[in-house]
Amino acid sequence: MPKISLVYRRVEGGHTKLEDLSEDQCHIEVTNKTEAEVERVLLTMKSGQNAACSTDTCFLKTKIAEMVRELYPEEPAAAANVEGELLCPCNMDWKDPKVKAKLVATPQLASTTAWPLFFYPKGKFEPEDLCRGILQGELILWAYTAIFLGPSTWYPSKGKTKQSSSCNASVHNMDKVTPSSIAYVAAQVRFALSSGESNIRSGGTFCQTPFYWHIMQFLQEPMFEEEVKELLEWWNSEIFPEWKAEQDTPGDETTDSLQLMKKQAAAKRAGLTNLTNQPAKDGQT
Repeated sequence: MPKISLVYRRVEGGHTKLEDLSEDQCHIEVTNKTEAEVERVLLTMKSGQNAACSTDTCFLKTKIAEMVRELYPEEPAAAANVEGELLCPCNMDWKDPKVKAKLVATPQLASTTAWPLFFYPKGKFEPEDLCRGILQGELILWAYTAIFLGPSTWYPSKGKTKQSSSCNASVHNMDKVTPSSIAYVAAQVRFALSSGESNIRSGGTFCQTPFYWHIMQFLQEPMFEEEVKELLEWWNSEIFPEWKAEQDTPGDETTDSLQLMKKQAAAKRAGLTNLTNQPAKDGQT
């Protein structure tokens, strides 16, 4: 059972079901098991997920102020006000004193279905095009980096840091960013910015679970398939730059022996035999 605890300590932010796991992710055999045995496995997974979520929650709660100061170095003494503005839903105007006073007095006015400003870079968004820049906010990116690549890797001044063999991404064989992991981190950042002392999944002044699933609804909406594809490409270029390099350099016969072999085989069938990847000599074509 320790192996199961390790592999499943963070299953897509604690939201992926067992039947949704791909074959290479699943290290347990559930066939020919009794219901009680499967239930014990699920409880172990759930315990690991809860422990991982709690670890992430505590880490971000202590680090978010530092991240905000890094994002807004010109306002070091106004962290609370900046955090409040970043939590402000994009359908409300934080700069309106009346709106600000209402949100401060009644935090639950911030709907779980309205995107907060921290979803966007520097909190800036296009009212007529909410898709532009969504889920590319610096705080989400830095939090994701810290959670999956290591607590000290998020600092922008360090540039892009490669993952270590002991980081969560390596331990869980992550080689690309998933929609559910983005939604998970966004929900964690939302709580970290709030004044809440415990991460409440349901009830309380703000419900994390419907917030998470509303993000997932956007990421899984067929109407936004192209936008989400571009978003994931952006995320992968930021978190796993080697993934982008693989996408940007498709093999061809000048650099890829397998591609050359395929082309040579096709040429043989067509009656041609003089295909190599060697550069032509002077006077030859």
